[in-house]
Amino acid sequence: MIGVLQSRTDASGWHELKCIYESLGVLYSDILVCNIANPRMQKQKIVRFGRSVDAIIIGGLGEVGYGERNKLKKAAFDRMRKETIPALRTLIKEEKPMLGICFGHQLISEALHEEVVHDPERAEVGIRKVYLYAEALHDPVFKGLKGSFETVMAHKDRVVAFPKDVVPLAYSHECMVQAYRYKNMVYAVQFHPEMTEEDYNYRLSFNSSYLAKADKGMIHSHHLQGRRLLRNFINIVAST
Repeated sequence: MIGVLQSRTDASGWHELKCIYESLGVLYSDILVCNIANPRMQKQKIVRFGRSVDAIIIGGLGEVGYGERNKLKKAAFDRMRKETIPALRTLIKEEKPMLGICFGHQLISEALHEEVVHDPERAEVGIRKVYLYAEALHDPVFKGLKGSFETVMAHKDRVVAFPKDVVPLAYSHECMVQAYRYKNMVYAVQFHPEMTEEDYNYRLSFNSSYLAKADKGMIHSHHLQGRRLLRNFINIVAST
């Protein structure tokens, strides 16, 4: 059973779930969803959810971020982080397999005591190229990916540095912390391996604040390979 931790309140939530479902290649009944945007969601409930599944995928978030200025939205965002980060620390300590995507990557990084900053000058939006560190070429989750590949990105926040004791796996020109592994089965990726170019174009309609950056440096590609990463992850979980 795969648990998906979501943090969305708009219609992008069902679309994210669609992308993850298509990427994993599992039965829809093999997926459980927990939405940490729910104001009643507390650390203990997140931990119980995590313990009830074989692996966790933590999705992204486009509605708010680390640079949020609206007081109500910032309060909701900070509440999510306050409940989720310690829950992830508990689950990581228990060696629960997990994969964090975009905001999920940032939450795992905070759980590993690394800082996340709002950095719109280094925002990456659209299809961009990710480059692999040497360690990724031998990592089973990155199996089949060459020295670089194209993938969807949509972020204005970034992890400042690789957390302590992780294995660096990928970087881009604007963001050096694109992917890493902690211990055996905790993975974090800043990019969106679950999305195709068609998915990206649809998702952009929910986040008008990204439009200004959308075309700058974007590559157009119908041969994205990111979904291979999710399939590799789930195959490893299934074999353990």
